[in-house]
Amino acid sequence: MEQHWKLRDLGLTIVFSVIYFAVVLAATIMGGIHPLLYLLVTTLIALLAWIPYMYVTAKVPKMGVVLIMNLFVVIAFLAFGELANMLLISLIVCAILAEIVRRRMGYKNYKGVVMSYILFSLSNIGSPLYVWIFPEYAVSEAVEEMSTTYAETLSTLTSLWFMILAVVATFVVSAIAGALAKKVYSRQLENAGIM
Repeated sequence: MEQHWKLRDLGLTIVFSVIYFAVVLAATIMGGIHPLLYLLVTTLIALLAWIPYMYVTAKVPKMGVVLIMNLFVVIAFLAFGELANMLLISLIVCAILAEIVRRRMGYKNYKGVVMSYILFSLSNIGSPLYVWIFPEYAVSEAVEEMSTTYAETLSTLTSLWFMILAVVATFVVSAIAGALAKKVYSRQLENAGIM
């Protein structure tokens, strides 16, 4: 398989990175509605981001696709002034891990694509991680930026078990999305040599 990037590959990756960022932004905005949605942001993203992820990884089976997608998120959040340290770390680490899985399992290996998607779906865990690592700080920030009711509800969701629940929910939704992609994108995946 040719590993050299062509202009078309970069164009497709950028287009689907924009779509992915729109999904991330929508999920993040939904987190402002209720603290539960904020803490389950990775699950919301996993529910929607499989469409651009599966499509672009099928069309551009090359190293760097996942990194570019998360780099786009990093640049956009940086431009908005919303890039927290833990979010930056989680975006980078999860993208690297997803790239390693894709490379080790093969870019045209369906299980590898799904496993990399599970890791990719956890990319935005750095945002709600503050709530579980620094609960007092997160709740005090919520009081300043959101309503008191929002902050009070958030304070009830700061336990470790809820963090585990959010991660497990992301894994499950990502795996289901991978199975759904197999049905929805079966022809595209076959044409790309993945199935």
